Amino acid sequence: MPNPDAPPEPPPEEDASATVGTAAPAITVVTVAHNSSSVLPAMLASVPAGVPVIVVDNGSKDSAETADVAERHGARLIRNGENVGFGRACNQGAALAETPLILFLNPDAELARDAIGRLAEASCRHSDADAFNQSLPPYCGARPIRSDPCPATGVRW
Repeated sequence: MPNPDAPPEPPPEEDASATVGTAAPAITVVTVAHNSSSVLPAMLASVPAGVPVIVVDNGSKDSAETADVAERHGARLIRNGENVGFGRACNQGAALAETPLILFLNPDAELARDAIGRLAEASCRHSDADAFNQSLPPYCGARPIRSDPCPATGVRW
């Protein structure tokens, strides 16, 4: 039996992930692009409507194409004339975010439909946490990074 005190579920065609308890977006996606105009469109298309995106072009040779892609998707663009490094470029994007949460997403990645919603929910459930990271199970083709089993799950990586 459904809980009458629980908030209503969002309609299946919408992703309520853009907000957490308010009408304002809760998460900004920041991506650092370096010669990434060929993969950037798919990543941007995977971001739910209403979620702000900041693209930091890190001295790309394809900066004009990157700018076009960012504009078509309504993303904010920062152009670096040279490659200032991944970390520094991430910080540039983060400095412009106007949301309480930031998701750093590689330009060759695509979000699952519920990824941002799940991140927002996790941030509410674990308000004492400062960062969240995706876990890659060994069966997905990830290269093992450790040979000893994980103490919590017993899974050997």
